[in-house]
Amino acid sequence: MLFSEKAWNKNLDTYSKIINLPFNQELMKGTLCINKFKNYIIQDAHYLNFFCKTLSLLSSKSHSIEANIVLLNAAKYVIEEEKILHKNFFKFFNLEEKNILEIPISPTCHHYGHFLMNLASNFNYNIAISAILPCFKIYSEISKYFYDKVNKTNPYYQWIISYSSDKFDEQVQKIEELINNIEKNSTYEISIEMHKYYKTAFYLEYLFWNSAYIIEKW
Repeated sequence: MLFSEKAWNKNLDTYSKIINLPFNQELMKGTLCINKFKNYIIQDAHYLNFFCKTLSLLSSKSHSIEANIVLLNAAKYVIEEEKILHKNFFKFFNLEEKNILEIPISPTCHHYGHFLMNLASNFNYNIAISAILPCFKIYSEISKYFYDKVNKTNPYYQWIISYSSDKFDEQVQKIEELINNIEKNSTYEISIEMHKYYKTAFYLEYLFWNSAYIIEKW
């Protein structure tokens, strides 16, 4: 079994918790409080800054041109596609993108972002890269789960369907293929560590969703 399949299966309990969080259930039904979604958008903007830097750092450490291209393309996708989506919601909330970073980052977002940056900066490349997969995979799976359950009149419809696009799926598949090949050529000890940090990142995704709902503050 490939790393991506094995790691996903090991964390299905956490995925189930994510799906059933009040944030996601209310998002799917269109009943989510607008202020909670606004908080999510702001914290996600903070997170994406960390994530883009992490992808760029990993790209600079990659062992092949192919890996370098996959990671740079992933960073490009985040900047071009996801940030365009954010901009549309910034307008809706009368937020200026340049002022977003002045809004305090939540404790969970701060921890998650620095966790990824620390891995990319200081850890074995193979271990560090495993931690970027949960974000991609969870958003892909949640969007597919919601897709045939959400009504087009849902105020969050555009947000939900954006992660079920072919372009996003392509990014997820390429990241999975890259990490699967890396794990396949890793030692047993490194593979164990890859699963460990994948699991940590997966759980941080759960904490991030929940922190957005409770509007977590310091």
